Amino acid sequence: MFPRARTSKWATTLAVSFIGLTGVGAIAAVAGSAAPGSFQLVFDGGHKPDPDSPVGFRHVGPFTAAGAFCSSGSTATLGVTGTTPADAEATRLLTCQDGSGSATALVVSVDMEHGGSGAWRIISGTGQYAKLRGQGRFASVRTGGDPLDHGSITFRSTWTGVADLDDEGPALDISSASAAKLRRPKGSYLVRIAFSAQDIPGNAVRYLITVGGGKFILASKVGATTSGTASTALRVRPAKTVRKLRLEITASDPLGNDSKVFRSVKLPS
Repeated sequence: MFPRARTSKWATTLAVSFIGLTGVGAIAAVAGSAAPGSFQLVFDGGHKPDPDSPVGFRHVGPFTAAGAFCSSGSTATLGVTGTTPADAEATRLLTCQDGSGSATALVVSVDMEHGGSGAWRIISGTGQYAKLRGQGRFASVRTGGDPLDHGSITFRSTWTGVADLDDEGPALDISSASAAKLRRPKGSYLVRIAFSAQDIPGNAVRYLITVGGGKFILASKVGATTSGTASTALRVRPAKTVRKLRLEITASDPLGNDSKVFRSVKLPS
């Protein structure tokens, strides 16, 4: 990605919305019958003290699951990043009781597991689940303990979403990209982009396009396609010294698998 300019805060917000884990429900709904299988996991959690964690403990406990994963196992938190409970992100290991494998997921935020909602995403696996990927939302309720003493709290967190044995992102290719100089405003250009983002037929592919010039992001756009192709046009106004634009497209399937492609576009004089 390009370094963020002072004027590109809105573009950064779009990128966070795209990369975040909150869009899985809408994508699965569009994808119809070709969407990945539904997934549910119930995690009965408690706490293990951890002085290296930003929240002072790690969540551990058993789980049961239904979908493209084993039916039961144990859960352990490998690490927690963040500065406060509200923004803490956990890397969670799910180990199958039957020895068939494991999965690693990201959970945001850890504090919401005590009673609230958040997001999860399976990012890797082992054994039979080496290709397991998925994402969705969780909803948690406190089942015991003192709310003023986090270490004593027990909770039940229910994950819902989609998961499947698919670790490949969409096949992404830019078919055409060009820039045309505009008469007004002075120094501005219209960038036209056409690309393909092929996935399993019927799956919705969500994409993020950024256009950079020099050290800055000049424009950004998010969208989705079920046809496997898309096109768009973006207006940009680069610095006078910029001679080429850099295009970056990131495409994500319903499971959260990403693909990236880049292209340089020469500005007409």
